[in-house]
Amino acid sequence: MAQARRRENGGQLAFPAGPKLRGRAAGGAPADGSGAASVADFAALAQTWREETVYLSSTTAIVSHPAYRKIVAMGRAALPLVLAELRRERDDPAYWFGALRAITGENPVPESDRGDTARMADAWLRWADDRGVR
Repeated sequence: MAQARRRENGGQLAFPAGPKLRGRAAGGAPADGSGAASVADFAALAQTWREETVYLSSTTAIVSHPAYRKIVAMGRAALPLVLAELRRERDDPAYWFGALRAITGENPVPESDRGDTARMADAWLRWADDRGVR
């Protein structure tokens, strides 16, 4: 079901701009994305996000969820944790692509692979390997 929704959107996720709170992104992390990402914080946020969005059909609602936005607000510190989730969930990688694009400002997925989540995951994992991000 989630894979079908991603295909309907061409594999692309809209990531709406969130509110800033006195120099901090929504969720309390520094607005510059330099917030520390502890494994425990990330795991708790990811679990909350999954539980509270499992029955949502709106991609916008899923990636606008406060827990997802807090993960993104962790910035590059969350990158290894998001990539670990992508490796673990390679065949159904949830909605991590939007977070990866928001955190890195890049999209290594070739146009021809958009909508194929396994290939999209492979493209991001190659991107990470090429840059030594683990």
